[in-house]
Amino acid sequence: MPGDDGHVIAKSATDQLRQRLQRRRWDLGFSTHKVAALANTYGFTNCTAKKVSQIENGNRGFDRDELLALARALETTVHELNTGLEGQSGEPVLIIGATARATAAARPGETEASGAGSSPRPRLDA
Repeated sequence: MPGDDGHVIAKSATDQLRQRLQRRRWDLGFSTHKVAALANTYGFTNCTAKKVSQIENGNRGFDRDELLALARALETTVHELNTGLEGQSGEPVLIIGATARATAAARPGETEASGAGSSPRPRLDA
């Protein structure tokens, strides 16, 4: 999309993910109400149609667990939402800046974040 000076500005990874969420919902013919109801069953506590719409439009951030619940509600994976690539094997990953974190629970004996000074899970805000 062009910026104020006419140069093309690349969409952020989060913006692309939001667009893929909305496109997937449309492809399935799901309303925001249906996605919210399904996401609630997958662990997105108090998800509403308004929250789904706000996430899709960049007016609300989301965390890893909320994204995982939305992916499940939309019958896809976090990996497919992040990359746009379907049918890829392996653990789904959530790309945050230049790092990636597995969305699945940590394996026995491993921690979710490694190393000293690990911080809590970040929210993905535009």
